[in-house]
Amino acid sequence: MPSSTWITTDTHWFDTGLWMAKLRPKDHTERSIKRHKASIGPRDTLIHLGDVIWQPSALYDIIKNLGGHRVLIRGNHDKKTDRWYLNNGFNAVFDAVEYRSGRHLIHMTHKPRLVRTPKTLFNLHGHIHTDYTWKPEWHNHKLALEETHYYPVKLEQLVREYLSEH
Repeated sequence: MPSSTWITTDTHWFDTGLWMAKLRPKDHTERSIKRHKASIGPRDTLIHLGDVIWQPSALYDIIKNLGGHRVLIRGNHDKKTDRWYLNNGFNAVFDAVEYRSGRHLIHMTHKPRLVRTPKTLFNLHGHIHTDYTWKPEWHNHKLALEETHYYPVKLEQLVREYLSEH
């Protein structure tokens, strides 16, 4: 079976403030972990667009069970050192990544950025949990876990969606 690249963002595992503010259900952590485990295979890659967890001591047990190769693109709440994330289950840690999917170059960040170059299809980002209108000339594509029902999404699906909208 061929491997897949999965994208997730803003899991905010164990962040009670999100459900207290009625932005997520109370069981968002358990729901998200279960759905990530069911989706990601042992040969797959998971790229996390940042803001992983509010209870750092639990990260290793969660991440090691997700299978595959795990990449963190640091979010504004990911304050530990790169070494800490590497010791707790991630295989690589970056501030941003340029990823080639077929003939498309995708810039991945936590927050939206203006990164449009002739070779870049779009900037894939998290950080924003609600509907928003961003500067269309920036060519951003937002991923919000609330909108994916707490599932990771295949990168190929995100590329297809972006191309069909533009």
